[in-house]
Amino acid sequence: MKIVRKQWPIGQGSFSSSRFSDEAGTEYNYVYDCGADKLSHIKNIVNAYTEQVKIVDALFISHLDNDHVNGLEHLLGKLQTTKLVFLPYLSKVQKLLIILEQDVHGTTPLTAILNPEIWFKDRNVEKLVLLQNPSEEPSDFDAPTKEDIEEFSEDGNLTFENSEQLGEEFVQTVDVGFSSTIKSAETPIWQLVPFVPFIDPSSLRTFNS
Repeated sequence: MKIVRKQWPIGQGSFSSSRFSDEAGTEYNYVYDCGADKLSHIKNIVNAYTEQVKIVDALFISHLDNDHVNGLEHLLGKLQTTKLVFLPYLSKVQKLLIILEQDVHGTTPLTAILNPEIWFKDRNVEKLVLLQNPSEEPSDFDAPTKEDIEEFSEDGNLTFENSEQLGEEFVQTVDVGFSSTIKSAETPIWQLVPFVPFIDPSSLRTFNS
C-alpha cells in the first residue's frame, strides 16, 4: 500500500492531490481545487501532474474564487476522464454574487457558474455531485478508533465505498454527511467528507430581501 499526498507549489491559490495504490495495481486519485493567481503557473503545474495521472476518481471544489478554479479547464482538458466532481450547491443569489465578483477579478467561465452540469459534462466528467448546506449545525464526524488503526493491513487490496448510493443521472444533490471511504482489506483507511458550512436561515432571509 502506498499513499502519496502533495500540496503543489502554486503560490496564491490551491491545488493539492493524493494517490492511493496497492500491489495489485489498483489506484485512487483525488484532487482538491485547481487555481492560482498566475494562470500560466497553474498550467505548468497541471502539466506536470497529468504526466503522471490520466484518470481522477474525485475532484473536490471548495468554492468558485478564481484562484481556486481558474486551472480547472486546463486540468479537465488534460485528463482522460474525471469520475466524480464535488461542488457546493449554489442558489441563484449566490451565483449572481459570484458572477458580479468574477466580472471584475476573475476568468472563471460564466457557464461553469450558471450551468455547472453543462460545463462539466462537456469536459469528460462522469458525474457531478452538488453538496447542499446542512439544515442545522452538523455534529462532529466520528474519528477512527484505536481498534480501526490496529486492524489496518498495508497488504490489503483497495476498495472504495460511498455512504450513499449514487444514481445513474449526471447531476445528483446530496446532503452534508455524505462521504467516500477508501478501504484496505475491508478496513477503512481514509475517509473523504466534503463539507459546506452551515448558514443561519435568518441571515439568509435578510440578505435575500
